Amino acid sequence: MPDANATATMDNSNGHGWRRWAVAVGAVLIACLARAVLWPDLFREATFMPLFGAVLLSAWYGGLGPGLLAVALGAAFMAWTIFPPLENFAVSDPRSQLGMALYLAFGTGICLACHSLHASRRRQRVVQAALHEVKLREAMTVAETAQLAAEAQRKDRFLATLAHELRNPLAPVRYAVEIARRNPAYASDALATIDRQVDHLSRLVEDLMDVSRIARDRLELRTGIVRAEDVLAVSLETARPVIEGARHRLDIVEPDRRWALEGDLVRVAQAITNLLNNAAKFTPPGGTIRVEVTADDATLSFTVTDNGVGIDANDIERLMQPFEQGVPPPHMAPSGLGIGLALSRQIAQLHGGSLVLERGPDGTGTRATLRLPRAHDVAPAVDPVLPARSSEAISVLVADDNADAATTLRLMLELEGHTVHVASDGEEACQLAEAVRPAAAFIDLGMPRRDGLQVCGWIRGRPWSRRTRLIALTGWGQASDFERTRRAGFDAHLVKPVDSDTIMRALRGEDRSAAN
Repeated sequence: MPDANATATMDNSNGHGWRRWAVAVGAVLIACLARAVLWPDLFREATFMPLFGAVLLSAWYGGLGPGLLAVALGAAFMAWTIFPPLENFAVSDPRSQLGMALYLAFGTGICLACHSLHASRRRQRVVQAALHEVKLREAMTVAETAQLAAEAQRKDRFLATLAHELRNPLAPVRYAVEIARRNPAYASDALATIDRQVDHLSRLVEDLMDVSRIARDRLELRTGIVRAEDVLAVSLETARPVIEGARHRLDIVEPDRRWALEGDLVRVAQAITNLLNNAAKFTPPGGTIRVEVTADDATLSFTVTDNGVGIDANDIERLMQPFEQGVPPPHMAPSGLGIGLALSRQIAQLHGGSLVLERGPDGTGTRATLRLPRAHDVAPAVDPVLPARSSEAISVLVADDNADAATTLRLMLELEGHTVHVASDGEEACQLAEAVRPAAAFIDLGMPRRDGLQVCGWIRGRPWSRRTRLIALTGWGQASDFERTRRAGFDAHLVKPVDSDTIMRALRGEDRSAAN
């Protein structure tokens, strides 16, 4: 884009306005005064010399128009006062006529030369501005290219890490299946292996989904008054196998049983679990991990301290970003997606709190402190009474085009004493529903012939379906998916994979969803 200042030059009417014309008139008046009154003898032989100066000044300062005005005014002055007949604009003397013609020619030439010079300078400024913009664009292009290359490299690194993390649990699952197939005596151990690895895969997927939800402001918090001891108990229950597997010693400073915070128990426990898992991961086997809960008037703090490899102060902010990882310690191979710390900090911020990382108090290891707003104290918890399982057997429809998923769910429900009917597509699901009129149905959304939403709509159109509990069981877990199933008429929406307890709670109508 041309520089705006380049066009606002001396010969531009927008540059000086009326002053250009005033300068032209003033310059001619001064030249005429010098010629006729102040130094008449000095310019007797160089009659037009003062006027050429006035024309040059007018054309240089004001441009072509004021310059030509100066030429015209000078010619009128000379014709009226210098060339006979005096006081008459007619010039009759041939010599005077020649002088007047030369003045007009040279004066016009001066005006055109100044105009051309200004135009050239204006074009030069435009070219310089264009070159400057080209250089800026080139610099921006180089920077953007470098940024895109860095992002592409980061994406490739993340995808490679993700593939590695997904393949790791899949390998023992495949081995466990093969072992159980060859020798049923090892089926129990194989199932335990599969359960652990599926749980690991589920955590990976959920962490990825949580990062995506937070980035799009879609993570929903189910807040309430939560006891600090409950948060700590859930966190330790989840992280303890990792800590014990690395043979670490775990020191726990229990909180006052009355301390509480207002937040989402699951999410806060998830954040603390991530800190515990990180401590276990970056501490050599046989280390010590300390968990302490402290409080002041406004804040509850959950502090996890280890005596591991420690953290470099220059890396703290980088490691708080999604998909960034520290250098693995010598005792372990690279693992993980680099999500835990970023997710923990984002959960803390959603609760109005913060996460602080620093070196351990003695200069070794790492200390991570999750600070959350404190709620009013509550009465100490009593031992919970678990709801009794329903022993009433009901008729259940399972509709899923994944044969393994449908079969395993059928077996799980039959172990609870229910009668289960399985359909492998939407059309068959509608026919079975009309035939058996089930009390409940687990329906996958992505089925052939009729999808789950269409099956739900068809069933809801039957008079007998008013007492039928319809549960969407699907891999779709975005907020828009929950809204679609709610509008279609589903009573609950569960996101695969789902554990048996959640299945049974949904069957009894105790929980609408198993994922945020």
